Amino acid sequence: MKILALIFSLLLLAAFLLPKTIYYWPENDFKAKAYLWFKSDDFEHLIRLVEKQEYSSVQLVSNNSSAPIRHAWTQGLQQNIEVKNPELSEIIKFSEQKGITSLWLQKFEGNWLVRKAFNYQNGAVIAQGSFLFGNPVNIEGCNKDDCYYQVSKNWYIIKN
Repeated sequence: MKILALIFSLLLLAAFLLPKTIYYWPENDFKAKAYLWFKSDDFEHLIRLVEKQEYSSVQLVSNNSSAPIRHAWTQGLQQNIEVKNPELSEIIKFSEQKGITSLWLQKFEGNWLVRKAFNYQNGAVIAQGSFLFGNPVNIEGCNKDDCYYQVSKNWYIIKN
């Protein structure tokens, strides 16, 4: 019985500590999947906050050595239109509470992208991938297994 309690305690400890160490893992597909798995609920909440403000794109960088970066755009006919002095306090507060210091959310062809979400090796080049919330089938020129793969019901990893 003591062995079972010890194993259970170790599993609980690992489950608690694992998300806190993810930032130190080497850049690879497993890290991107794990990060998305741990943060997907937070990203969905942030998407709802951005939609509530009727923005089509938001960029936040809080850990910048100079002034923090805070931008928002609304949907225009041909392109997004930057919002002067956007109201981002609720989005910033939630991001900071969840330890998300850098965020770029963008609505794209009916889906939401978390842009520049992770790095990956593409030949000799380090490239940046995105997380997608929605249905990537609607994205022109992006084929399954060639460009994206599913991680959970509505979440995909995009490498392009």
